[in-house]
Amino acid sequence: METEMIQVENHEGIAYTIPLRFIARASHIGDKFISYQLLRLKNSGLFTIEELYAVAALIQTKQPNSLINWTETFMMLEKDSRPHINRKLKTLHIVS
Repeated sequence: METEMIQVENHEGIAYTIPLRFIARASHIGDKFISYQLLRLKNSGLFTIEELYAVAALIQTKQPNSLINWTETFMMLEKDSRPHINRKLKTLHIVS
């Protein structure tokens, strides 16, 4: 069975090929569905927050029916205010 792969590149020019099914998986934390995979990428130190927004946009483009709550995911990633994160997500067309 063939799995769709996505390719992401970090600020150092290192390219990673990741299965879409893996990266787009929603994880249930509390009462929210977040992208645990993006949290793992951030904790690895290999990706900047802007690169993670680009990965989220790619996931949303490829799998628009994902259960991931992008606002809650980026609240955990950035520790920023909800209105600021929502504006960023709307600007990047990750949420409507």
